[in-house]
Amino acid sequence: MSETAGKKVNTRMVYEAEGQGDPTAIEIVTEQIRKLGISLSAMVDLLDLEMIVMGGGVLKGAADFLDRVDNRVRGFLMTVEAKRDLKIERETFDNSALMGAAATVFIKNNILEI
Repeated sequence: MSETAGKKVNTRMVYEAEGQGDPTAIEIVTEQIRKLGISLSAMVDLLDLEMIVMGGGVLKGAADFLDRVDNRVRGFLMTVEAKRDLKIERETFDNSALMGAAATVFIKNNILEI
């Protein structure tokens, strides 16, 4: 990452540098996964969630990103049941959150039946 000094850095650049073993990039990704793990585990513990669906470009950067997040989340969870039952999945298509929100509106307004 030293050659990017003074330049704008994007997610793809950080992932590429991490894949090449760059210590700064490894530290950046590891710390972001740790913070994400803390935040998601707090939501699971508070709301008793059984599933988290993640999406966005950050998941496309590293093939093992979701697995790494899953491991960190489970490390912070407070109950055995949450660790056992929680599923963390990747969105299966672009704009899936938007589609889910639209479906909810249609269902509530009796436009769509399930």
